[in-house]
Amino acid sequence: ASMLAAVLRPCRVGVRPMLLAGGSVAAPRTFASGACGGEDLVRLERRSSAVAVLTLNRPKALNALSDALMGELVEKLRAFDADDSLRAAVVTGSGKAFAAGADIKEMNSREGYPEVRASNMLAHWSGLSGIRKPVIAAVNGFALGGGCELAMSCDIIVASEDAKFGQPEIKLGTIPGVGGTQRLIRAVGKSKAMELILTGEQMSAAEAERLGLVARVVPSGTALDEAVKVAEKIAAFSTPVAQLAKECVNAAEEMSLAEGLRFERHLFHATWGLDDRREGFQAFIDKRAPEFKHRYAEAGGSEAPQEQPREQSGGEAGANLVLIRGQSGVNRVPPRVDPGPIRGQSGSGVNQESQRFDLWSIWGEAVVTPRQRRPRARSSFARGPPSRRRAATGAVRARSLPEES
Repeated sequence: ASMLAAVLRPCRVGVRPMLLAGGSVAAPRTFASGACGGEDLVRLERRSSAVAVLTLNRPKALNALSDALMGELVEKLRAFDADDSLRAAVVTGSGKAFAAGADIKEMNSREGYPEVRASNMLAHWSGLSGIRKPVIAAVNGFALGGGCELAMSCDIIVASEDAKFGQPEIKLGTIPGVGGTQRLIRAVGKSKAMELILTGEQMSAAEAERLGLVARVVPSGTALDEAVKVAEKIAAFSTPVAQLAKECVNAAEEMSLAEGLRFERHLFHATWGLDDRREGFQAFIDKRAPEFKHRYAEAGGSEAPQEQPREQSGGEAGANLVLIRGQSGVNRVPPRVDPGPIRGQSGSGVNQESQRFDLWSIWGEAVVTPRQRRPRARSSFARGPPSRRRAATGAVRARSLPEES
């Protein structure tokens, strides 16, 4: 304790103990945060418009991303995600930069590959990908390295005209580690992503907008205000619907077009279980502004549909055919059964925990028990041309049917 007191400075620090061979603990390594006076590394401001503004608070270090800062950012974003009174968030940087990169001194303090691998360095930085509510990045100044990756982790980027984007890790003898090689190529294409990553060059806000990385470019000094306006517009709409829309768009990067269309249709059907969908439709019909409740279901509201009753025909034939009674009578062909969870749910595009609504409202149809397999006919007529095989199979089926009384 006395050693820590001697090492700690007025500025906030991150303490990282080292475990040595034999189980002894080395002197903790400390890293100055750049946020002096006991201030938070991430300032949280709650706006009356249901918007949260999170500001990276290491202006002296150009908001360099440290483990402590990213841990605090992810923690506060998760608290925002669980707060029903907040419906959209804006992430920005204090001072002259959004985030000029990762804290290189902190990274360089790792002894080598074993420590980096054992601690799974930077893994917790990806926590932003699991936030269900919309998050907007207001980029002022530099967004380089980890700062560019942080901005790309957000749903929308609003940049000032003096903003700069880039992945300069190659100049330090390493590569991007929090999605730079994966998200950049999806935003600007392979050729431009290769140029930025292999040369370490920076990209202007105007070029980033032209290539689709940035949603809009605004005059210098107005990025935060414009981002808040966008967030307030989103916050005025239904929160559950905004979450479903965000999930669908993110899933598009993980699936084929056919899979994506099917997934979109299932979530579109799921909105019929929302009070806000009913309110939105009725408000349109009544020619008035909707009053969204921003929740998934009313207490004691509509329940998930019950499984359709199944019937079987009598006799031996009934053991080989499952009948499902639907709204329009008895259907002899069971509905198509979806293959289950989509490819990529465990990755960054789709969050498994985000699918909290009832599976009935997603998949829409009951899972049908597969029909029992009919025993193969052992008649000698089952061999030969297709016409003879069909005739033999028909004879076996006829013999298996019960006699009429």
